[in-house]
Amino acid sequence: MFFGSLALYDAVRYGRADLVADQLGAATEDLGSPLLRAMAAHAEAQRAGDGWALDRVAESFAQMHANVLVIEAFADAARAHHDEADRNRSATLAALWQRHTPAPNALSRAAPAALTERELDVVQRTLTGESSKAIAEAEFLSVRTVDNHLGQAYRKLGVGSRDELRNALQPNPTVRTLGERRDERTAGTRFLPR
Repeated sequence: MFFGSLALYDAVRYGRADLVADQLGAATEDLGSPLLRAMAAHAEAQRAGDGWALDRVAESFAQMHANVLVIEAFADAARAHHDEADRNRSATLAALWQRHTPAPNALSRAAPAALTERELDVVQRTLTGESSKAIAEAEFLSVRTVDNHLGQAYRKLGVGSRDELRNALQPNPTVRTLGERRDERTAGTRFLPR
């Protein structure tokens, strides 16, 4: 039944949870796998058009390191949210996860772009704690241009500061935890996203 559930989940990935949500939910009750529970939750949230539930599903997939499924759930959330800032936040998270996924799935239905590529570059570096000056040097921009891109991203995402940006864009593949930073210093290794 596990593989049958995976086959049903393909319909969800194509945006047709309405066809399989009940069957997938029943299969999940029998098997109890955390992955299948998240897949069933994805189907139910997609069928209901519940953006917040889809965001929570993406967070569940992120905890399992199922990056492709994180991208797809955030993309679905972006399509489901009614508020523009919420829609943009989910689309931005889908784009950030896509940048950190070596082989994004061709099955994915892309979320509408919330930020320009340059704004996304600046946001991604901001999330890692870089200053505007450091971002400007790395991206060959002026500090003012970096701040302008950041301001546009803040407006689109409904936030007003770097801290609010970090809080709004969770879970995020670019943000290192304190433990990973400590490991990096002690082991002398460079952080690589999972």
